[in-house]
Amino acid sequence: MNGVTPGTYILSAKSLSADEQIGFATIKVLDVDYLRADLVLGPGVTIKARLFGQVPPGTDLSRLQISFLPLESYIPAPAASMIQANGSIAVANVQPGNYLLRASGLPDTAYVKAAQLDQRDVLEQFVHVQYESQTSLDIQLAFDGGQLNGTVTNAAGLPLEGATVVLVPDRVRRHRPDQYRATTSGADGRFSVVGIAPAEYKLFAWESVETNAWVNPDFMANYEQYGLGLSVGSNEKISGQVRAIR
Repeated sequence: MNGVTPGTYILSAKSLSADEQIGFATIKVLDVDYLRADLVLGPGVTIKARLFGQVPPGTDLSRLQISFLPLESYIPAPAASMIQANGSIAVANVQPGNYLLRASGLPDTAYVKAAQLDQRDVLEQFVHVQYESQTSLDIQLAFDGGQLNGTVTNAAGLPLEGATVVLVPDRVRRHRPDQYRATTSGADGRFSVVGIAPAEYKLFAWESVETNAWVNPDFMANYEQYGLGLSVGSNEKISGQVRAIR
């Protein structure tokens, strides 16, 4: 490629074969000729997951899905994997890169307590995928999560529909995306949050807010005083009322 303006670019390629192998790389073009840019094309990695934890009798895990959310916007998100009848889970076509782990379809009291891949704590950090050998992703489930039911009101104290309600963890855990819970209030202003890991939180509501803005410390610094402090215990059901921020 000639005449490329200096800057940082995402280089992508796709094979013309039937399996459509793809590859991505970040490159920096300088004012001098960029002599070489290497890409690795491939079908992605299949990551098998193993579940651990004391599952209460009668618990239905048939709707459980494991998915990887890419941190780099140019990497395609692999399809989520549902738990199979034999209890196995495998996420296929995961391109090399960094991902957030997400578990959905869990019972109301369940949450992911711990997760490791290649001895890496992927809740404290992130899932790092590469073409080199991968061990199984070990996911520990817990079933003592709390539940929160409440109401959002407007400035006049009336129930507010369509507000974004967010349960934000204490400052020590705010680097952990899995510790946040977000939902939307219904027609009567009511909302429900389930599967809450026992810990300390603040409850916020916004009439309008950009998705995931609440994980930005600079953004939250403007609203910290509006949060309702909550302590969620093991298997505890609590309630709370919060006024939406305009």
